[in-house]
Formats: sequence, C-alpha cells, structure tokens
Amino acid sequence: MVTASIQLACRWVPAVVFAVSALSKVRGPAAFTAFAASLRPFGFVGARRTVWLAGAIAFAEGTTAAALAVRPWLGCLLAAALASVFAMGLTSRIRRGIRAECGCFGGSSQPIGYGHVVRSACLVLLALAGLPGVWGPVVPPEPAAGLLALAGGSLVAVLVIRLDDLLDLFFGELRN
Repeated sequence: MVTASIQLACRWVPAVVFAVSALSKVRGPAAFTAFAASLRPFGFVGARRTVWLAGAIAFAEGTTAAALAVRPWLGCLLAAALASVFAMGLTSRIRRGIRAECGCFGGSSQPIGYGHVVRSACLVLLALAGLPGVWGPVVPPEPAAGLLALAGGSLVAVLVIRLDDLLDLFFGELRN
C-alpha cells in the first residue's frame, strides 16, 4: 500500500535527522563542548546550566530517534514537539537579533536564520504525517516498497542535514 510507504518515509526522515544530530553532539568531548558553547549566545544562564541543556537536547534527540523506530505513535509526537520547540526557539532568537552559529549537526559557520526555522517546521509536518493511522488503516508496506521508502527518506534526511551547505550553494551571496 502506497500510504504505508509514505508514512514510513515520513517517520524515517526525522528519525535519521534526530539520530545524526544527537550523535554529532556526543561523538566526543570536543564535539559536546563545542555544542554547549554554541548555546551560550542564546542567553541561557551560566556555563554549567548550558552544559546540562546541551546534554538534555542530545538526549531528547536520541530518545526521539529511537522512539520513532520502536514506538511510531510516541516517536512522531516527540519529534513534532521537539521540532516545534526548536522552531519557536530559533524564531525568538532571530527576532531578537541574535546571530549565533547553528550547532545542529556539529556546527556551522552560518548564523541561524529562517532556513533553520523552515527545516524545523518541515520536520514537524513530516512527523505528523508519519503518525500511524493518519492516512488510513495501519498496514505494513510491502518489502520492496518499504525499502524504497527508507531510501527516499534517507535522501531527504541528508538534504535536511546538509541544509546550510545547500543554502550556501544556491543563496550564498544573498546570505552574507
């Protein structure tokens, strides 16, 4: 059934995005320290609390990715909630004029912008579209269709993860 494949792809994209994001933050002490430091310009109080917040974010992303694989209902709701919080937080910081670099996937030289908000909003929509039963009865996809859905979802996830590079490629001069 096509809708089962679409739902699988919609769940797979945020699962991969959140898994890669969490792993990029905890792949080593230097990566975690850099991520925690990237949160300081956002106005969180104290270096110690910023480290705790960085750990909580990485934990939430990893938990969400795992939940999407094991408990689709819970995972989709967690992914939508987490991406919503990210979108609201980014929008708030952009409106306040904070030009901090994005620490999403191991850091970026580009400051946060509305492209990051759109990315988070798209993750919300994908997570909601991936909720089991939203498109009809819950029916597992055929094996070939499931593999195609995972491959397509992986491609979309890579595009989401490499958003800063794509924006630089197509809009680099406009972003500076």
